[in-house]
Amino acid sequence: KYIYSAYANGKLIINNYIPPKGYDPRLRPWYKAALKAAPKITTGIPYRDAITKEWLVSFSKVLKNRDNKITGVLSADISLDKIVNLLKRKSLVKCFILNRNGEIIIHPDVSFLKKNYRLNKKSLSKNKITYLHPIKSLGWTMVTEIDKSKIISPIIYQILISNLIVMIIAVSVGWALSISFTKKFVTPIISLKNRVEAIIENKLSHKDSFKYPKNEIGVIAEKIENLTQSELYKKNKQLTLLSQTDQLTKLYNRRFILRALEDEFNRARRYKTVFAVIMFDIDHFKQVNDVFGHNSGDDVLREIAKLINKVVRSTDKVSRWGGEEFLILCCETDRENAKLLAEKLRKTIEIHDFPIDRQVTISGGVAIYDNESNITELIEKADEKLYIAKKTGRNRIVI
Repeated sequence: KYIYSAYANGKLIINNYIPPKGYDPRLRPWYKAALKAAPKITTGIPYRDAITKEWLVSFSKVLKNRDNKITGVLSADISLDKIVNLLKRKSLVKCFILNRNGEIIIHPDVSFLKKNYRLNKKSLSKNKITYLHPIKSLGWTMVTEIDKSKIISPIIYQILISNLIVMIIAVSVGWALSISFTKKFVTPIISLKNRVEAIIENKLSHKDSFKYPKNEIGVIAEKIENLTQSELYKKNKQLTLLSQTDQLTKLYNRRFILRALEDEFNRARRYKTVFAVIMFDIDHFKQVNDVFGHNSGDDVLREIAKLINKVVRSTDKVSRWGGEEFLILCCETDRENAKLLAEKLRKTIEIHDFPIDRQVTISGGVAIYDNESNITELIEKADEKLYIAKKTGRNRIVI
């Protein structure tokens, strides 16, 4: 709806709106909230538009100069009605939003608003498969629900049709043959139905083995069960890979490496071990994009990803931290070995012949775990070392 920026001198730049005379953006709630939440994005301030009377929610984030000094605030206002309409688009699924306290703040059905999802989870999610997706920058959680019946109905429908056919045949040929038909046809089909449902709901264990009869129905049922397991495994594997991998470089993404950092941090605190974090980015990467184009820039990122994988050890975890920044988690690695690894990587990239007419170098910072109170402090320490490396001439590692 609106996007605008306000500055420390009181200046305001905004689209489609002329503020009243004497309007000081520095006194507005969205400006103050951004300063309070810095450097994160605010979790959203709802208000009613003075002109259109529609409900909007304002998200803000501070602007900083090269000296890391706050110079103003960038803010965007979004229509809550548009968010609700987006959540209504999918006919098979229901989506809604929770705040950090677990309260429903956006829902297609207004009667659900202000309810606490955690306290009412059983009643709200009965007979549903639920997926929770955290939106960390806002402190929100997006909840997606789908009825179980909508997933397994097609399979159950086909199974019930088969059951009906078998039962009609059994009644037609008499009670004597019904036992035989039940054993040969009904039992494997019912077992297939139950086992397919169990597979879909991830309730089938290795102990729940079943031997299908050696006839046509048994062969078909066994193949359907194996196919269901195989396809479900492939889909789960693909989803897991997509959720953990950066699509351009095929390295781990930021979400995965943060979990890995937390795990290693907790392990180090418990067993008194040490580990290192290497953070680096590509020197003057913007110039690469400006001079050679973004496609060439992407080629450089992919090439560097390959070089990293050749240099690091099998126990190290490599991720694309964002843009041209990379982060490496070096498990059980002390200061000397971390420095050797970072220098080896820097030299490898420095002498590599990239597919552009320009030398590519990196600047990096290395932080060693030293009883920091949380993983954020360690990452900030590595980022500070990276900043020093860039300020002191680039193409170097600071530890």
